[in-house]
Amino acid sequence: MDALTPFNLPLSGMSFGMHEFHFHVDRDFFACFEASPLAQGDMAVELSCDKRSDMLVLVFRMKGTVRATCDRCLDEFDLPIDVTHQLLVKYDDDERDEAEVVYIHRDTPRFNVARFVYEFILISMPMIVTHDHGEGACNPDMLRFITTEEELEAQRRAEEEAAPDDDDDEGNDLWDQLKDLIKQN
Repeated sequence: MDALTPFNLPLSGMSFGMHEFHFHVDRDFFACFEASPLAQGDMAVELSCDKRSDMLVLVFRMKGTVRATCDRCLDEFDLPIDVTHQLLVKYDDDERDEAEVVYIHRDTPRFNVARFVYEFILISMPMIVTHDHGEGACNPDMLRFITTEEELEAQRRAEEEAAPDDDDDEGNDLWDQLKDLIKQN
């Protein structure tokens, strides 16, 4: 069975009113999308469908994790996703997608929502994925490779400035040089 088949909503024969659907997103789901940046996940999707005479109001609630790669250290980790998105499906003579509205023929027997679940997961991810968004920490060995000398020097200076200074201005070459310049003028 195709991994996306369970995401079909049976529109023909569905009565007006609220309907609940439950889906599970996993490795097989992501494998159905060519060149997907995601390959693994474990996510529950609850879909509330309000069927009306002129449209469907779909509310997707997605909670779980996807396996993501940290953009900083390149280690994989489980990125938590907990989002809600709404989609309007209206009836029209021409099928098309616009922003948050999808148009379908009134006699469409079933409507597959897998593409929308996939897109909602992708847009819920941060632009720059790091361990800061999930559990764990960046790989310290990798951080040593990507930290520049300037960043290390700035970090060293910040640590020195944060340390208590016992001798104030005494023995500071920079202040001595400035004092010499003032005396010369």
